[in-house]
Amino acid sequence: MLGSSAKAAILGLIFTFLSTAEPVYGFSLELRDEAGRRVQISMLPRRIVALAPSITECLFALGLDQEVVGVTEHTNFPPQAASRPKVGSYVHLQLEAIVALKPDLVLATRDGNPREQIRRLEELGLTVFVLDPRSLEGLFSTLLSLGELFGRREEAADLVSRMREKMEGVRQRIGTRPRPRVLLQVGAQPLVVAGSDTLQDHLIGLAGGENVASSLGRGYLMLSWERVMTLAPQVIIISSMADTRAAEGEKKRWKRWKDIPAVKNGRIHVMDGDLIDRPSPRIIEGLEKMALIIHPELWAEVGSRN
Repeated sequence: MLGSSAKAAILGLIFTFLSTAEPVYGFSLELRDEAGRRVQISMLPRRIVALAPSITECLFALGLDQEVVGVTEHTNFPPQAASRPKVGSYVHLQLEAIVALKPDLVLATRDGNPREQIRRLEELGLTVFVLDPRSLEGLFSTLLSLGELFGRREEAADLVSRMREKMEGVRQRIGTRPRPRVLLQVGAQPLVVAGSDTLQDHLIGLAGGENVASSLGRGYLMLSWERVMTLAPQVIIISSMADTRAAEGEKKRWKRWKDIPAVKNGRIHVMDGDLIDRPSPRIIEGLEKMALIIHPELWAEVGSRN
């Protein structure tokens, strides 16, 4: 892996080239992406295909809207991004559509995009750089790397600074308050919840809760209703995904289990999945809303400052 000084020198070189008005060809460099792969970049990226809505949101937040030539389905933010050419969903990519856009860089996700399809894109001659933020700190690192890669260092640093300030604000408000037991549902049939080493597990901790599923395993876990009974969550959060009405239906379904503390006390909540499932700058908004759900007493404090 490149040392920090060598990496800084290379990124400085990239920035220098990217600062020019015309594309620069004829140089080659090698970087390690967030999946640990060595990626050879043979030309400065001017045409980017983003293989996940979260990546598109990050690029637009850095002012790279003109460079984004292709996005995946369900890309809905910012609104102008939704009109860009679609290349399939992030789990079912349309490889021909991606190739037809003639990108000089494809940005992918480690877990969401199928590895076989990423490998096929590379066999077709495309350069693919994989991102893998699993926490807010990881997202900060990704944003700064993108800022370096595309010559938007100041924009990235400013964005990360504002996000970090809001994150620390939540952390300070939570302080040493007791941590309610939280279960976060990401799928309905079967019931799937966020376990450890997930973005949502990280958010629950920052928002002042304890993820009841974190001790059961890493990633996203299928649970029986009986198992949930033993976990006894005090707060249940349902990620709305794309269908808000279905999430509201799920909320009603939980009410059958009256012995679960969260059900008994009416603490079942639906959250906009785009705010808590996507590692993008909007996740700070998701964190603030989640903190208010887990600690409703914060509403009074927030209101008193307004």
